Amino acid sequence: MHPKLNRAALLLLACIHVGWLYPGVHPAEAGQRSLGAILASYAKSKKALQSLKAGFTQTKILSVFKDKEEGQGILLYKKPLRAIWQFTAPGQSKTVVNNRDAWAVFPAIRQIQKLHTDTSNTRMLMSLIGFDGGEVELSRLFDISLQETQQQLIGLRLVPIDEKISPFFSEIELFLAPEDFLPRRIVMHETSKDLLIFEFHDLEKNILLEDSLFEFSVPEGFEVVTY
Repeated sequence: MHPKLNRAALLLLACIHVGWLYPGVHPAEAGQRSLGAILASYAKSKKALQSLKAGFTQTKILSVFKDKEEGQGILLYKKPLRAIWQFTAPGQSKTVVNNRDAWAVFPAIRQIQKLHTDTSNTRMLMSLIGFDGGEVELSRLFDISLQETQQQLIGLRLVPIDEKISPFFSEIELFLAPEDFLPRRIVMHETSKDLLIFEFHDLEKNILLEDSLFEFSVPEGFEVVTY
């Protein structure tokens, strides 16, 4: 896995440097729900979620070079603020997040990139993508509106109004599954004009994940680079 893609996972899960293709459906067809009702259901689902295993696909579209990088793998998440973002293709790499600390591991170059971050920033981003139940209200961070959906997912358009987010993202599209109000697709429009797209599938909610899974020690022979 190319380091740029793994750093993108770290961005989403630990706030550094901070679905699918079916025909569109008008929001009114997604259960006739108001924006307020959708946001309330979304918050309720986040609060109920204690752990998660999901497959993911991640795509980075580079505007300047008209190129894209793709990866896929498995996401493990457990409250509070613990996650493993494991890439399985096209190469092996992973990102481990445990509260304030995050490590991006690149076996091919025997390097580890370590980040120590503010837990409030970590919680803000993890709450946004629906995998944390922290007291983060989207309405304080974004101007929110309903939009057309994909594969009958409920679509939200989020325009940042918070100064911690607006320098990095001009818009975020969030697509929620109507059966559980958790994200299946996220499109992040970076201010650089690049796109960062996450798609989640095969969600297993509230499963047993041992705390030891999220403990990390540096393997022998790896270089550590701290940010």
